[in-house]
Amino acid sequence: MSRLGALGLFVAACTSAQGPEPTPSPRVPLAATAPSVARPLAQAGAAGTPVGEERFAPWLTRPGFERVADAVEAGDARRAASELERRLLASPPDVRDAPSLDLLTGLWHERAGEPAPALAAYERAKTPDFVLAPYAAAGRARVLVALGRGAEALAEARALADVPCVAAGRSELVAQAALAAGERDLALETLRAQAKSGGAARERWAAALKLASELLTPHAAGDAGMPPPVDAASISEALGLARRVEAEAAASPELEKRAAELEKQALAELPAADRAQGAEPEPAQLLLAIEALVDARDNDEALERADSLERLLGAKHAGSAKPSADIACRLALARAKAHAQKRDRKEAFEIVTAGLARCASEPDLHARALFNAGKYAAQDGRGNDAVRYFARVESEHHDHSLADDARLQAAMSYLELRVEARFTDLLKTLPDDYPNGDMAVEGAFRLAVRRIDKGDWSGAASVLARAVRLVGDSDADAARGTELSGRERYFEARAALALGQRPAALDAFDGIVREQPLSYYMLHAYARLHELDPERAERARREAIDRARSESRPRPPARWESEPGFARALELLRVGEITPAVAELDALGLTRPGAGPELLWAVARLYSLSGAEKLAHDVARRRLTDWLLRWPVGDWQEAWRIAFPEPYATLVSAVTKRTGLEKPIVYAIMREESAFDPDAESAADAYGLMQLIVPTARVAAKGTTLPHDRRALKRPSVNIELGCRTLARYQAAFGDNPLLAIPAYNAGPSKVKEWLRARPSADFDLWVELIPFLETRRYTKRVLASRAAYAFLADPEHGDRALDLPKKVRP
Repeated sequence: MSRLGALGLFVAACTSAQGPEPTPSPRVPLAATAPSVARPLAQAGAAGTPVGEERFAPWLTRPGFERVADAVEAGDARRAASELERRLLASPPDVRDAPSLDLLTGLWHERAGEPAPALAAYERAKTPDFVLAPYAAAGRARVLVALGRGAEALAEARALADVPCVAAGRSELVAQAALAAGERDLALETLRAQAKSGGAARERWAAALKLASELLTPHAAGDAGMPPPVDAASISEALGLARRVEAEAAASPELEKRAAELEKQALAELPAADRAQGAEPEPAQLLLAIEALVDARDNDEALERADSLERLLGAKHAGSAKPSADIACRLALARAKAHAQKRDRKEAFEIVTAGLARCASEPDLHARALFNAGKYAAQDGRGNDAVRYFARVESEHHDHSLADDARLQAAMSYLELRVEARFTDLLKTLPDDYPNGDMAVEGAFRLAVRRIDKGDWSGAASVLARAVRLVGDSDADAARGTELSGRERYFEARAALALGQRPAALDAFDGIVREQPLSYYMLHAYARLHELDPERAERARREAIDRARSESRPRPPARWESEPGFARALELLRVGEITPAVAELDALGLTRPGAGPELLWAVARLYSLSGAEKLAHDVARRRLTDWLLRWPVGDWQEAWRIAFPEPYATLVSAVTKRTGLEKPIVYAIMREESAFDPDAESAADAYGLMQLIVPTARVAAKGTTLPHDRRALKRPSVNIELGCRTLARYQAAFGDNPLLAIPAYNAGPSKVKEWLRARPSADFDLWVELIPFLETRRYTKRVLASRAAYAFLADPEHGDRALDLPKKVRP
């Protein structure tokens, strides 16, 4: 999988002005991993005719383009362009396909830094009847700028069509072309509009820095041939732009560095009398930088700057210029968060509580400060302080969105304090006190789990019945995902069984097997049902599979194939330009909230066939729920394969053979750790596909020559090897409980051994519910569900093997 898979679902940043995407689609798309998905490629019609999603095939997956694809995979743009030219010379394309292939040729020459042949290719592609003629025109304008032909580039840029991405990049192209053509005023006007636009932040920052640089550059000869000084208005504007970017982009070192350089240059241009006054940035800008650094978890730098801002605010206060409550409060919250992220919860608690007075006049910030005080106190083991501050959230900000969260957290803190009655009272009344909150179901379930842990199945049953009603029907339940769907119904069935209500329990287990396929709780339901009534368990599974096989995946209305935007998106995907294709589909509303499943499936499938596995996976996982109600057979098998892709198949096969791991658990870990993004970085400084921190990678690399630094861990070959070695070591450490390697991968084996000692023979389902770390508890469920999905997809004929979960943990 290429870095294209790392793009978010709603990417709107376009490449019209900056050039083509730097990284191409991979040679072998997801479709090639499964015959059911790959079949439409073989059925693709004539390339020059309009192609719908059922007949879609990217150029680099087609016969005859293997050498081009090899160069693309190797990242060799020059060779890719050369091989493409050679291929087209040896086998000239059909006249209907020529513009598409000319555009592809132009893109690769441009990537290779070869503007002259790129220009020739773009000019050939810019034919009136070619659906991507506007993109060819944008490419022509870009390379004309590169060739120094500013006037021609400006004329082309001004005439660009109003289509997504092309229109989004038009302003930047106009600015570049205007500068190349010597029309400085037009360039400055355009850059100002860009810097103020509502587009992507990085694009605004880039425009602002370009504008600042131009403002500080003399543009005419003065006396004796020397450039004249920059006027005061330009210096002031440039200084403001640089400082704004320096603050907002504090977590982006390259941008911040360039902004700081321009700030220094602007200050140097100021008259000496004005320099001292202008040297001090505004507190609001300094605060923005601190908050950006905290969000990026650059905590030490954030705290150092926070200290400087505190001193500045103190000096201003001493001079009677009192800082605003908003700035003072946000600074306290940022400082506290930075300490909390450094795991210094005591200091975080003290800072946020000391800053409460600063937040008193800002209701939203005050509620958040109180909630954070409770959270930090709970994390620091200060239960009494935690419940006190959580109670204040409720009493002082009852209508705030955090009020029901505070109620739940207060209850859990009371449980830690062993004040059982208060824990119970708070959770019993939570749904009534916060009927519109989102914590009612979770509160009821935590109360039920506590009663189950105490052996009070009768008390748990009444709470679970209410929780089931709060969840809603099976569609609403499935929409919660494979980690949560069926949770309350499953434990309600467990309670019925414990209370001697066997028929009700069997009915509930049966329903979950039919309605929540391969979810975490469905696996438990199947195991329980199979133990009690094997024939019924098999019948439920078989009939649910037959039902899914008889139902088709939704198809988009035929009219979409005639939509110009849809046609452009298809053609962009055919030439490997994923981001502009996403923008085209987004402009049609196909990727926005409210789009029907038939349209979203078409989008997911197109992404999949284009090699953008992560985009396809994200659509299925985060926007669609219909597949969660159907077993992965027939037409729905393709949907599940999109949601559970198998990238790096050769690497994974080789490593699992060496380590003795099963592929389903490796892919499940990869899916839940990074969502298949090889460049992923976590807040805990874990890197790559299987999210390894450097110390863990160092241990796994012992006895090998494998590197284990941050950069190396973003290489799939290194990351998969070291991740599998780590997972295999954890499985060996829990020989009798190999699935406990999953929570160990998240929380560390020592913690899991500690939890195992505390409950050495617990039912496995309850043991997982009582994992103290919420993150690890949720992670374990997600991985187990994904593992089952991968196992079933790998061998649907023996799908019952994928449903195996232990009944108990072993001491």
